[in-house]
Amino acid sequence: FGQLQGQMRQRLEEALAGQTLLSVTQPANFNSQAWARIGTAHSATEGAAAAAAQAAESVQEAHSAWVEEEAKLRCELRQAKHELSELGLESSKMVHQIQSQTNENSALAKELQDTQQALRIRDRELKEMQLLGKYFPSRTRPLEASEVQVASLAEDLRARCERLETELKVARADQDLRRLERSRAGGGENGG
Repeated sequence: FGQLQGQMRQRLEEALAGQTLLSVTQPANFNSQAWARIGTAHSATEGAAAAAAQAAESVQEAHSAWVEEEAKLRCELRQAKHELSELGLESSKMVHQIQSQTNENSALAKELQDTQQALRIRDRELKEMQLLGKYFPSRTRPLEASEVQVASLAEDLRARCERLETELKVARADQDLRRLERSRAGGGENGG
């Protein structure tokens, strides 16, 4: 920009070189045509000088606008970089939280499996003790695996028989109800 201003100043000085800008009275031996030419040259020089000054002012305004825009963009860039670094910190915190939660969930899942296994063992022991008390009340020594299986099978069969008895009672009651409805329907037709 400074170089452009220097060039414009140099051109202006060249255009005005050797000319006096003071008002001069017309000498006696000067004709009116010469004076008109001088006036025209002087007007052209003044116009060129004004145009050069106007161009320099336009360049100065454009440069100022460019400097302002550049400063604004640099500020926005710094702000965007700052926001980006904050987002990076937030995302790394979130990743850390997710990893912590995943580790905690894995530990809870392992604990749940261990608890379920312990519960299955205790259920089996409880069932054995119930079977021992029910089918072998006088026995003091522990049951062998085959005895526990036999007692477990007997318990399952007993539960199944109870369920079938209940179903049989319901089926008989249902059958009795149908017979009663048929007899009422048959008696109503004969009596009508």
